[in-house]
Amino acid sequence: MRPMHIDQIAGAMVQFAFRSGDKWLRRGTILSREQLARMPANNRNSLLDKGFIYAWPKEAGSIITKPTRHKVGKTERFVISCGFRGKAKYDVIEGHRINDEPLTKEAAMALAAE
Repeated sequence: MRPMHIDQIAGAMVQFAFRSGDKWLRRGTILSREQLARMPANNRNSLLDKGFIYAWPKEAGSIITKPTRHKVGKTERFVISCGFRGKAKYDVIEGHRINDEPLTKEAAMALAAE
């Protein structure tokens, strides 16, 4: 993944645990834009590049997103990966999570296209 400039990032989620200062950041921890901005740029870009954190763009708001976008009227829906527990799980986001439970990729894509 090509590292994004901090001005383009809304937030990020930890994908692999790592130590930041004296604190361990575990998988699933959400990092705000301010927390990311306090990181040295080379460290942040390295974490992004190696897949330790997954950042989402500002235009998505403060929601975890994946590049798959579906236009519905004037709003966009995003299909995001929410983990892999024996089977890949996905959520559909439109300002907030639309689905109640994690979906398969096919079901998430169908919901996003509605």
